[in-house]
Amino acid sequence: MQQTILYQIIFKRLKLKLPLTNRYTSTNYSKSILFLLALFIFFTTAGYISFKLLSVKTELGTRKTDNPPHLFKSNRRMLVILLDSTRKDSMFSEDMPFISSLREKAAWGISRVISTPLSVAGDHAIFAGAISSPFTIIDDFSASSVKRSAYDNLFRRVTQQGKRAVIFSSDCLRGAYGLDTDMSAFTPKGFLFSQYLEDAKYTFDKTYDFLKNEHWDLAVAQFVTMDFIGHLETPRSPNYLPTLKLLDNYVSQLVELTTDNDIVLITAEHGIDTNGFHVDRTEFVIDTPFVLSGPGINKGGPKEILQIDWAPTLSILAGVSPFYASPALPALDLLSLSPENRSILINKFSEKIVGDSSISNLDELRKIRLTKMGRESSPALCILIVLATLCSITLFAFVALSSSDYSETINSKIKYVILWLCCLCILTCIELYFGVLSYASNHFPFSANNIFDNPIKIGLALILMVILPIYYGKITKKEKIYSESVSLPFFLILIFSIVFIVTNPYHPLNWAVVCIPLFSWGATRHSSWLIIFFAILAGMAIRRLTFYHVYHPITIPDRWALSLMALFIGIIFLLWRLRQDKNRVSIVGYGIVGAFPCIAIIAAPFNVGVKAILLLLSLIVLAFVNHRTRKTFDVWLALWVVFFYLGTSGTINHVSHIVAFPLFLAVRSISEKSSVAVKGGMVTLVIWALYLLPGNEFDLKIFELRDSFILGSVLAEQITMTVIVIGSRYIAPITILIWIIKQATPRTSLLSMFSATILPLVFGIGICLAIWTSSTFIEYPWDLFAKLTILFGFSFIIACSFIIVSVCTELIHPYYLKFRDK
Repeated sequence: MQQTILYQIIFKRLKLKLPLTNRYTSTNYSKSILFLLALFIFFTTAGYISFKLLSVKTELGTRKTDNPPHLFKSNRRMLVILLDSTRKDSMFSEDMPFISSLREKAAWGISRVISTPLSVAGDHAIFAGAISSPFTIIDDFSASSVKRSAYDNLFRRVTQQGKRAVIFSSDCLRGAYGLDTDMSAFTPKGFLFSQYLEDAKYTFDKTYDFLKNEHWDLAVAQFVTMDFIGHLETPRSPNYLPTLKLLDNYVSQLVELTTDNDIVLITAEHGIDTNGFHVDRTEFVIDTPFVLSGPGINKGGPKEILQIDWAPTLSILAGVSPFYASPALPALDLLSLSPENRSILINKFSEKIVGDSSISNLDELRKIRLTKMGRESSPALCILIVLATLCSITLFAFVALSSSDYSETINSKIKYVILWLCCLCILTCIELYFGVLSYASNHFPFSANNIFDNPIKIGLALILMVILPIYYGKITKKEKIYSESVSLPFFLILIFSIVFIVTNPYHPLNWAVVCIPLFSWGATRHSSWLIIFFAILAGMAIRRLTFYHVYHPITIPDRWALSLMALFIGIIFLLWRLRQDKNRVSIVGYGIVGAFPCIAIIAAPFNVGVKAILLLLSLIVLAFVNHRTRKTFDVWLALWVVFFYLGTSGTINHVSHIVAFPLFLAVRSISEKSSVAVKGGMVTLVIWALYLLPGNEFDLKIFELRDSFILGSVLAEQITMTVIVIGSRYIAPITILIWIIKQATPRTSLLSMFSATILPLVFGIGICLAIWTSSTFIEYPWDLFAKLTILFGFSFIIACSFIIVSVCTELIHPYYLKFRDK
């Protein structure tokens, strides 16, 4: 009665007429309105604020300055060597003895990254003085075309003087500035990440032969070797130090080809952290080392400049104009200039940046420059996103609890919603003030490598996750906590939500995916939670062991052999499940007949596109031969998902998708008689497990960019292929998962499931945007941008999956039921 009155009030205030139908229909209409309202409020606000934040101009309102012609004359050659992802503790250590010893006769120190810490963003900073946005990642692996740079740059200015500028690099730097140089000097090859040694040798050989035998004025050699091995194996790899020494030897031989009258700069576009990432702005990511030697250079160090300052500094040394449409200042403290020329340059840059030529002190001008570059916080936008987030998650929580299979009163629902929101707010404040989760993320990164390297510490942490819910039951005087309890699933979703606050957007998700099953098993003693837990660990272990050149490379059978193994496991499981059925052998036999074509397709020498189409068709065969027994369909469906992954993976590394098999079975068994909140929590859990386990880390995602069938195809302008990849790798399995849970209880509202599933994403986006709008900074917060990209992207994928299931339920499912009954 109270629920009906509430719906009448809502419709009356919205000036809508109540439909002349039963209470169930009224409930659905009101839920739809609340759901759409929450969706509109949040994503409209989040989209608007994201646009405002990303549209911040990176160029100051600088004035055009006339060049003092007598300053810029130079006949010296310049060699720039870029060691992408090389850290300062590596370049200035005994692991790179030549570069370290070169500091004795050079200027050396740190150039701080202001742009997004990406390769091409660093190239733009060094050669054009530009501050690049996070969208620079689109140009990071542009393999098919070389475009004219939108930035005025050092190469263009040198070439316009009739001098010869050349680039020896992969597609990164060459794709950005190749048309401003002599492109005939070098043609890159496409190397995989695992071929980092071959890539380094090829680049070195071509550079060495050219510098030794050809005429040149400006030469740039870019080695992406450390970036490849850093992402692929991390700086903890035993191959890391030998690779550093190899590059040091290459640099030594290239520098020996220069003369005492040449300028040599050795630096990096960005660094890398210990886990093989550069998605944050930690010390070893943004502090890029440099060594600058040659005539006119003040020896000594350590010095500290901004990375964008290289463009005007190198321009002065090359004898071209140092004035760029950016806040870049020449590092005059590194240059040996006459007092008169130094004073002229400071006054000119003071007029350009400040509008006042009276400033004569370089340090004072740098301080003013930083002040002007600073982006102020926006309290209005922060309040707006906080209100939109609270409002939307309140509505989503109410819709999630307003399901036909939930019998509590409206007061009970409101009580849980308020309690949940208060917990979110308290935990958010604790995290933002004390940084507890950020500390845990940085010191206890939960990855496959970390588990194997610290088994005792990780094991104790996991045991703690089991003990906590046991004592929770004793405190609440409950011997056993049932899954139907609203407090437990929403507490799980709460855990999933707050992990998005932490600094690293990848490891905390792994923590949540592993800890939630353990916590739930300790609370409910439901064995399926343990199946999920061990399946996730198995997926991480498989991914680590099958990765190219990781710590313990092993030889594994071909994918068709793995398919046969998966089929054998499925047969054993089905025979056990149907042990009471007299026709179990014939039923399983029909399934085997339907599954063998999948294995034949996987073993056939077709390309992945053909295999994807054939495997999609084989699903129809599997469904047809197994429609007689409902107990077998979910098993064959899960097996088909494994077959599909094995058949369409770009490399054998993706066999960790096999974890989808036990996950699907566990979810099916748990969701049979659970509340909608549990279903939403389960969808959330497994969706993120499927998202994490195929790649598990950011490094594999970057590695996949070198595969023509993976997401990087968008960079090669193969939009159609990219859509196929996203659909097959993410939308298809999530859609199947939602369909399975939906079929377990057909009366369950998809809106309620969707609301429970999207809660963590909404909360994560809101927190990221709130942090961004409330912070004052002079650079792009790359880590927040990375998290927002993940959350917005996966929100889209989940929405597509729910829409597909909704359409199938309304249009196709009735015909399927008739076919099944016949």
